[in-house]
Amino acid sequence: MSPPPAGERTPLGSILRGVLRIARGRVDGLDVFGGSRQGFIRSLTPITVVAAVVSIIMPGEIPVPDRLTTFFQLLSAFLWFAVGGQFFARLWGREDHWLRYATALNWCQALLPFMLGLVLLVPIFLASLLGLPPKAIVALLFIASTVYMYWQYWFLARHGLGLSGVKSMILVGVILTVHIAVTMLVAQLGGEGHGPMLPDGERT
Repeated sequence: MSPPPAGERTPLGSILRGVLRIARGRVDGLDVFGGSRQGFIRSLTPITVVAAVVSIIMPGEIPVPDRLTTFFQLLSAFLWFAVGGQFFARLWGREDHWLRYATALNWCQALLPFMLGLVLLVPIFLASLLGLPPKAIVALLFIASTVYMYWQYWFLARHGLGLSGVKSMILVGVILTVHIAVTMLVAQLGGEGHGPMLPDGERT
C-alpha cells in the first residue's frame, strides 16, 4: 500500500483498508497516510464528527451548553495524543514523521472503536452462551478494550514516528498520565453545581 501522489486526496476505501491493517498490527497500513498538511487537516473531520454525534445522542434532558462542553472535551481528548506526540517527535528528532503519525492516529481513533465494537459482538455472544454474568462480561470487555487501546497507541508511536519500543512506551505512558491528571483536575474544578444535568433537572 502506498499514499497517493502529492496533492491528491486519499480515497476513503484506502483509508479504511489502512485502518484495518493497523488494527491487525500490519505496519504497511501506515503507508496509506501521507505526511501532508492537507491530509492531516482532512483527518480532523472524522474525530470532529464522532465528538459531535456522541454529544448529540447523549440521553436525558441535557442543556445545550453541557452538550457543547462534552463535545469540546471529546475533541480535546482526540487531539491530545497528536499534540503530545508532536512534543516527543520534536524532542527525539522525529518531527518529519509527525504529520503521518497524527493523520493515521486521527483516523484510527475515529473508526476503530466502531470496528472494535463489531468484533466484540462475537465474544459477547459466546460469553452469554456460557452463562457468564453480565458484570463479568462487561469487566472482561473493558479490560480487553483498554489493553487494545494502549497497544494501538504504542503501535502508532512505534511505527508512525519510528521510535524504539521503550520510547514508544514512555510516550504513551506520559501522555495518558497527563491526560488523566488534567481530566481529574477539570472535574474537581467544576465543583458542585457545575456538572452536567441529570434527566430530572438536577446537577451532578
